[in-house]
Amino acid sequence: MSLASIYRKRFIKANLRLSMRELAEAAEVSPSQLRYWERKGYIHSEQTQENSSHKYQLATLFQVMGIKYYL
Repeated sequence: MSLASIYRKRFIKANLRLSMRELAEAAEVSPSQLRYWERKGYIHSEQTQENSSHKYQLATLFQVMGIKYYL
């Protein structure tokens, strides 16, 4: 088993979540850009209610960084 797969399993098991602000700061994009990508279906957030805050999985950070790189 590779070191990468061990850490991947630990991240998934830890169930880490980021707020929209935290994700925007970490990926160096604006929150409005995140909302746009979410409307387009490129990324997904978890919300318990319609007007509650967005929570993103850690894997979404890597998706956002990939989208930003290819733009």
